[in-house]
Amino acid sequence: MFVGWSRGPAGSVDFVDQQPNVHINSGMSLYAVWQQELINYEFSRYGTTVNGISGGNTNYDGIADPSISYVPAVNGYDLNTGAQFNGSSSYIAIPNQPLTDYTSSYTIGMLFNTQHAGGVLLGYQDIAVPAVTLDYQARGGGGDAPTYSVPILYVGSDGKLNASMYVNELSGNLTISSSAAVIDNAMHMVELIVTSNWSPNIASMNLILDGVWQGAQNYSGTFNGLSMSYNQLGVGYYNGGWNYFNGYIQAFGMVVGPN
Repeated sequence: MFVGWSRGPAGSVDFVDQQPNVHINSGMSLYAVWQQELINYEFSRYGTTVNGISGGNTNYDGIADPSISYVPAVNGYDLNTGAQFNGSSSYIAIPNQPLTDYTSSYTIGMLFNTQHAGGVLLGYQDIAVPAVTLDYQARGGGGDAPTYSVPILYVGSDGKLNASMYVNELSGNLTISSSAAVIDNAMHMVELIVTSNWSPNIASMNLILDGVWQGAQNYSGTFNGLSMSYNQLGVGYYNGGWNYFNGYIQAFGMVVGPN
């Protein structure tokens, strides 16, 4: 397996993580050898064009909430461009549950920038995101509560980036946190590698931020997607409520390997 994300002409940063044969390279597009590209959303370059481009497959075309706005970039991927999320109602649904179906083996990459703590960049759960209504707001934005939910990528209250995967009811979620905060309004590049075959019967997740490995979590078994068929960018349920991302996502990609 070979995966990479390259961010621009300023040069590349190579990183080899703990898993054999996994190599991360910075630059401008998510790519893979021996994996299938499933999703490639390039908001900064193409605005509302949010197509899954695996062999012309549009099963994963994003469905944007009307409150999403798009800011085109001048030079590929610029700061404060792409899909703009307002922190209160904006999200992009990803249909046909790719995060659920490929829970045990995928790599995702994302470019984003924000000045705000506490928002979910990528999440999934077993109910649809509730409509933001006056009743919803009167209840403090709580909305309906899912039975199962995972904020796969989120900015914590301390401003640090977190990656999370569900294992079982006893252990709950395994989480990796970045060493530094990401609410500096700089553009950040994140990669999350999830695999079920790091070694026999061991599942592994690795988080890379701006080309620097942030840590890993290993689990004796496989990660579990349960019935979390609702997948989306920009919101997720954790800490007892729906948490919306406030900032910009320039690009998002997902490649999958064998489960």
